[in-house]
Amino acid sequence: MSARSEPGHPAPRGSAEVLRATYHGGVPLVIYTVLRLALFGGALGLLYLAGLRSWLLVGVAAVAAFALSYVLLSVPRDAAARWLADRRARRGAGTGGSGADADAAHEDAIVDRATE
Repeated sequence: MSARSEPGHPAPRGSAEVLRATYHGGVPLVIYTVLRLALFGGALGLLYLAGLRSWLLVGVAAVAAFALSYVLLSVPRDAAARWLADRRARRGAGTGGSGADADAAHEDAIVDRATE
């Protein structure tokens, strides 16, 4: 297969180009998750160096990371929430309804036929 594009057919794109075109700068949910995990790892490391050990280390690090992410990561959190809402709206608009509604209508039809 040649790298040239044929008339009427677009040129093949690499996987990196497809991802950039699909996600326009990354997936905010993944970015937010990675930042939260980094905060947890940083809190875990600092508390370990401070001398905290055993199960208490993980618990205190989790609470500290939660508090820090609430204060420091409001912009990525809002971007992730917006991205999820947009994605949900696109999925709902494209199908004309949810799959659960179609399943429920199908089940209702089966029950109605069975009770006749």
